[in-house]
Amino acid sequence: MPETSRFWITSLRQELPETIRRLARRTALTDATVRHLKEDLSLLDVEGRSFLGWYYHVALVQPFSSIAVSGSCRALARRG
Repeated sequence: MPETSRFWITSLRQELPETIRRLARRTALTDATVRHLKEDLSLLDVEGRSFLGWYYHVALVQPFSSIAVSGSCRALARRG
């Protein structure tokens, strides 16, 4: 995982510092989700597809992603 910086540029001047820190911590979750979609579900494997082919591909990846995420959440809940 890349090192975090001491400084973070933001336009959220009116937000509380804790809100900004909470948002910054979510980037790891976002990165993991994109990596999952890319590697496990081949979301970005669209090169050479027609628009209709791309649409079908994305339409199939979305529910599989939801199923995978819900299964992960259930497994975590069982572990307690």
